Amino acid sequence: MNFDINLLLIPLLFISGSILLTNFLLYRKGPTSNVANTTSVTKNGQKVSWWLDYSRSLFPVILFVVVIRSFIIEPYQIPSSSMEPTLERGDFILVSKFSYGLRLPISNYEFLTFKRPAYGDVIVFNFPQEPRIRYIKRVVGRPGDIISYDNKTLSINGEQVDQKLLDDNSNYDYQDLEEVLGERRHLKRHYKFIDNHQLHDDEWRVPQDHYFVMGDNRDNSNDSRYWGFVPHNQLVGEAFLIWLHWESWGSMPGFGRSGRIN
Repeated sequence: MNFDINLLLIPLLFISGSILLTNFLLYRKGPTSNVANTTSVTKNGQKVSWWLDYSRSLFPVILFVVVIRSFIIEPYQIPSSSMEPTLERGDFILVSKFSYGLRLPISNYEFLTFKRPAYGDVIVFNFPQEPRIRYIKRVVGRPGDIISYDNKTLSINGEQVDQKLLDDNSNYDYQDLEEVLGERRHLKRHYKFIDNHQLHDDEWRVPQDHYFVMGDNRDNSNDSRYWGFVPHNQLVGEAFLIWLHWESWGSMPGFGRSGRIN
C-alpha cells in the first residue's frame, strides 16, 4: 500500500483538461485558430491532432476514476499479516473515502467532516513517519483516552476490554480470541511462543485529534505501541469490505473470504 495512483492520475487529468480547454478557447475565435486545423488524424472529415483526440478520450475516464477513488471508494491489497485473522495477506479490500469526511486528493485536506472514527473501526491512514506509505489498523483509542497494554490485555480508561478465547487448539502456535471494542466484535490473534516480556507494554494518553491504533495480530504488528498516534489529518478512510483474495500470481484468486470487515 505504498503508491497513491492519484499522483499519476491528477497530472494526467490536468494535462488533458488543459488541452481541451485551450482547444475550446481557440475554436471560439474561428476555424483558422482551431488547434484541430494543424492536425494529422482524420475524424469525420476534419483533421484532429493526436493529443486532442487522446485528451477527448482520456479526460472523462480519468475524471471518473479520480472522483470515485478520491471521494467514494478506493481499493487496496493487504501486503502483510499484521491484521490477521481479520485480514490476510492477499485480501483485496474496499475503503470508504467518505465515512469520516471528504478530502482533496493528494493534499488530503478535509473540507467536509461527517463523523470521527469509532472504537473498533478498521482504518487506512498515511503512516505518520512516512506519509507516502499507507497503513491499515484498528482504532482502539480516541482523543483523550488513556490506553494501557499489559500481559496481552488491552485497557481503555482503566477498564479491561472484554475478550473471549475461541480457539486454543494445541496443533497451532497461536490463539484466536474475540474482542469487543465499542459496538464492534472482532477477532484478534496471540502467539503462544511470544511471552509478555517480548512485547511493548506501556500506558499512553491519546492527544486531541489523534487515534491509537493496533493490528489484530497483536504480537506481530507495527502499530501505535511502537511509533505513536495517528493524526486525524492523515486518515484516508474506513475499510469495510473484502471482495477478493489473491495471494500471489502463482495462486488462483478466490471469493471465499468475500464479505464485510468486522
